[in-house]
Amino acid sequence: MLAAKLALGRVVRRVGLPVEPLFYLMKAGRIALHPAEALRRRRTAAALADARWSPLISRAKGFGMFAPDVFPGTATAMDAARTVFKRWEETKSLRTSSKPFLVNVLDRDDLVAHPALLDFALSDGMIRAASAYFGEVPLLRAMAVFYSPKNDLQQASQKFHIDTDDLRQLKCFVNVEPTDAAAGPFSFLDAEVSQRVRTKLRHGWKGGRLEDEEVFSVATPAELRELLGPSGSGGLIDTSRCLHFGSRARGGSRLVLMFQFTSFAHLKEDDGYGPDSAVVTNLPAERYRGDLLRTLVLGRSRRQ
Repeated sequence: MLAAKLALGRVVRRVGLPVEPLFYLMKAGRIALHPAEALRRRRTAAALADARWSPLISRAKGFGMFAPDVFPGTATAMDAARTVFKRWEETKSLRTSSKPFLVNVLDRDDLVAHPALLDFALSDGMIRAASAYFGEVPLLRAMAVFYSPKNDLQQASQKFHIDTDDLRQLKCFVNVEPTDAAAGPFSFLDAEVSQRVRTKLRHGWKGGRLEDEEVFSVATPAELRELLGPSGSGGLIDTSRCLHFGSRARGGSRLVLMFQFTSFAHLKEDDGYGPDSAVVTNLPAERYRGDLLRTLVLGRSRRQ
C-alpha cells in the first residue's frame, strides 16, 4: 500500500498537480474504511470538552503554550527525562542520529522503566486539549527526549520547514532544563503567519526547507515565537501548519521531551522502532490495559 501511495504521489507531482489534495483523498479513504472508529473518536472528544483544557490550543493559530504548573505530573516527568539523559551520557549507547545537532536519547525500555513520561503525555488535560484541537480523540504516535549539543550549524530541521506526517498534527515540546535563546529553543511562526508566508513564497505541501531571508521577506522577526522558559514549560504546536525550526544551540545545549499526536487517519506509515530511529513509535500499552480512553489514544482499539 505504501508503495502504491508513493507511486501515485510521484505521478501527481510529475504532471504538475498540487500534492495536498491527494493527501486529503488518502485520509478520506482511510476514514471510509473505519467509519465507526471515526465516529467514536469524534463523539468521545465532544464528551471530553471542558472550559479548562479545550481552549488551550488555538485552532486558528495552531499552537498553545504552557507554564510548568499547568499539567499535573510535570515535575516528575522532567526528573524522569533527566534520568534517561544521564543514563545515555554514562553508557554512550550505540544509538545514532543523522543529525549531529539533534539526538534522541530515549528508548522503549526507558518508557517502561520511567512510566511518568508516558503518564504525562497521556494525562487527562493533555488528552482533552489535543482532542479539542483535532475535533476527535487523536493518536499518540511517538515520543523522544531530544538532546541538542552546542553547535554552529544551520541545516536540515534547523531551517524553517513544516512536517508532513499529517495535514494536522500536534507536537508537544517540554523544556527539561531551563531554556533561553542561546540554547536553540524550538522556534515557530503561528499558523496564520505561516500561511501568509507560504502563500507568498508558493511553498506547497512537501515544499522543503526555507532560508531565514526568504521567510523574513514576508514575516517580521517580531512574529517569531520561541519556547523559552524554566523546566516544565513548553508548548503544543501544529508542526504541519506552523513553519518552525530548532536546535540552533549557539550558547549551550538543550534537552526537551517531545511527543506527537496525529489524527487516527494519519498519512505516515508506522516506522516501528529500531536502534537508529529518531523517535520511539511502538509505545508500551500494558500499563493502561482496561483504561478505555488511554487505550484509544494509544491506537489499540483497532488494528493499525
